[in-house]
Amino acid sequence: MARPPIPFLRPSPADVAQLHGQPLRTEAIPSQSLFRISAYNSGEPHFGRRGTNRFDAPDHSYGTCYLAFTLQCAFAESVLHNAMAVAGEFKVPRQDLDPQHVHTFLNAPLTVVPFYGPPLRLLNLDGRINTCIPYDIPQAWSQAIHDHPQMVDGIRYISRNDNGAHAVVLFERAEPMLFKATSTPFALVPGSSNVITAFNVVPA
Repeated sequence: MARPPIPFLRPSPADVAQLHGQPLRTEAIPSQSLFRISAYNSGEPHFGRRGTNRFDAPDHSYGTCYLAFTLQCAFAESVLHNAMAVAGEFKVPRQDLDPQHVHTFLNAPLTVVPFYGPPLRLLNLDGRINTCIPYDIPQAWSQAIHDHPQMVDGIRYISRNDNGAHAVVLFERAEPMLFKATSTPFALVPGSSNVITAFNVVPA
């Protein structure tokens, strides 16, 4: 007899209590390995509290900042996040593409919880946490991880928009660890043309 599928639910109070009573599996990542793309050349890294993104605080009690390990993934998770390809092309208006800046950071150690591989399954979760819409369940798990006594810096997860790559959401308490190194217009960053080619982006 086939086993029933794993329930995909918000963590109950009992789940949260159990989670907070055991150590989290974590990994260390260097902040210099991360990219962030935004339409601003200042005010970064920005930790938002809108509650509209995957791992945002459901009660707006803490800010979150989304980054990626590759320029391509950062582009997919920002500029192309809500875009739809038409006839095999992403037509991106110039007024959306031209302001984009790539932000990089000086080296500092960050501690994150992997939302992939064995650590994810040990939470009784699976890949749906990284892809599901709407975001109520991921946000509830974000808060459970944020409130854990280990006070980790964030979560590493598989990008929904570039699923061969990993992204990171950092909680607001990690902000003191993010010292910005550079803010460069996207078009001037090495490798940007490769990203445009990979996604067949056509400035409109």
